[in-house]
Order: sequence, then C-alpha cells, then structure tokens
Amino acid sequence: MRNLQGFGGYKSVLYNDLCMFPDVNLPPGFRMPKFEKYNGHDDPVAHLRHYYNHLRGAGGKEELLMAYFSESILGLASKWFVD
Repeated sequence: MRNLQGFGGYKSVLYNDLCMFPDVNLPPGFRMPKFEKYNGHDDPVAHLRHYYNHLRGAGGKEELLMAYFSESILGLASKWFVD
C-alpha cells in the first residue's frame, strides 16, 4: 500500500513522504519534553516562547525545533502546519 485516502484525497504513505525531517539527529541523552498544546485560540507568541524554553536541552538546534513543532499544536493549527 503506497497511498492512503485522507481528507484531501489519496496521499503517499511512504516514509520519505511522511517524515518532514528525516535527517534530524537527537543529541545524546535527549528526552522529549511534554508540550502545552496550542489550539489556535491563545497567544501564538507566548506558545512559541514556551516551546523554545521546553527545547533548551536540545542545544538550540533549529532542526529539532522544526521537527518537533508539530508535537506542540493540535486542531486547526496542526492541520494548517501539515498542509
């Protein structure tokens, strides 16, 4: 199975098509923090500040900040980010 029907029609389910950041390497000992989820109704700047503060342990690596951003949003904000 290479395609799966989603809201916008059929889309590829191959790893390279699904993974937005396949080459991200985690630093040794990295533990994924729990994020307060942003739903599109609160202050987006405050959410970004909290998000950056939670990922301080990643050593400020921009690729990690980008790779895990989708874990901090939900609902319409998540749909906007993925589309």
